Amino acid sequence: AMEIMDYPLMNSISKALGYAHYLNNPWFQLYPDIGNLSAWDNDVQMELKAGSGHIVAVHVKDTKPGVFKNVPFGEGVVDFERCFETLKQTGYCGPYLIEM
Repeated sequence: AMEIMDYPLMNSISKALGYAHYLNNPWFQLYPDIGNLSAWDNDVQMELKAGSGHIVAVHVKDTKPGVFKNVPFGEGVVDFERCFETLKQTGYCGPYLIEM
């Protein structure tokens, strides 16, 4: 699966979906990092909804705008509760992986 990263090539679910649709392969799916989505100032809930049906795992970490690494949980801007609720609404029931 393609992870949403801390560099511009793959900084949103919308971009990753472009690759998924181009490749048209059921084995190519998405692995969003909600911290990276937040650090890029994406509309995280809209992005998560857009990825519905293509998300196979979720990376969980806290970030600040433009700061992708070494942000302790609770000191960043990620709205975890809202992200988890949005994922639940989309029917996602896969793994969550915590990045320290």
